[in-house]
Amino acid sequence: MLREGRAICCMLEAGACGTMARLAAVGGSDGDCRTPERNLLYVYPQRLNFADKLASAQNITIKIQFMCGEDAVNAMPVIFGKSSGPEFLQEVYAAITYHNKSPDFYEEVKIKLPAQLTVNHYLLFTFYHISCQQKQGGSVETLLGYSWLPILLNERLQTGSYCLPVALEKLPPNYMRSAEDNHLEKFFTLCHSLESQVTFPIRVLDQKISETALEHELKLSIICLNSSRLEPLVLFLHLVLDKLFQLSVQPMVIAGQTANFSQFAFESVVAVANSLHNSKDLSKNQHGRNCLLASYVHYIFRLPEPQRDMPKSGRDALSVGLWRAGRRHLHSTAVESKIKHAMLGAVAHICNPST
Repeated sequence: MLREGRAICCMLEAGACGTMARLAAVGGSDGDCRTPERNLLYVYPQRLNFADKLASAQNITIKIQFMCGEDAVNAMPVIFGKSSGPEFLQEVYAAITYHNKSPDFYEEVKIKLPAQLTVNHYLLFTFYHISCQQKQGGSVETLLGYSWLPILLNERLQTGSYCLPVALEKLPPNYMRSAEDNHLEKFFTLCHSLESQVTFPIRVLDQKISETALEHELKLSIICLNSSRLEPLVLFLHLVLDKLFQLSVQPMVIAGQTANFSQFAFESVVAVANSLHNSKDLSKNQHGRNCLLASYVHYIFRLPEPQRDMPKSGRDALSVGLWRAGRRHLHSTAVESKIKHAMLGAVAHICNPST
């Protein structure tokens, strides 16, 4: 089981032959069949949040690798180097921001994609604290955690903006496959379709889902979350709960119509909390609360941010305005702390209704 930190945000762009404005042209455009063509992936690490996690995490850098397996030897030499060094590298490091637990990054990592991508290809982000003074016999690098992003989703190249969890412990064997669960995969894929510009129909596992069917399928997916296997559910617990709380308090727009998932999302939170509490494989604290849920409430839970592209007229605009005004009022540390304690009490009541 992995302990998770906050998140790393990154953006991916891809293209061939200069099909995107921000990409340099690769290959030829004169129709000559002898001209080679390369498919490129651009990775832009944006920001990292370790503010409430590790006291030692201050001078932070990221090592970025393109992997074809889980062993260290599986780092592929496909990252373009700088003009003063080798043409291709197996790893690159982001610049360090001194004494900052929530740094912003401005690097552009250019990757030459293999001709054939598989489910074994993924980006691996490794986070280090760099000490200003090397201790005798020690290293200047202190490992902080890991995050990773599969290159393919439903047999398609992943591009866009992502907010990834950070694992704070050593990665277990088969960590790429330990997250496989059809219920979670469907839930995350459908949530991603709400948050990003996607082309419908989308493929989820062996199913094609149109935009008109998205609301119904997402409701079914929310209901089925409690049927997920325990190991992947624990691994991605805070992402699942974050998205469920987002759906609980905020209407979504699907095909130009407002969709409300509040009841389904709240009931799923209750079911997941009850399932984790009743598991004999998970520990409880001195108050009889599930340690994972208590840690989520205390360290990870934040009031959901309102969407920026919600409708700007009528009742929907009014509800967004009220939510934003309410959130500004609730954003004080004292009030948010009260909310967390109330949630802990609710978790305890859900798990022990007789108390």
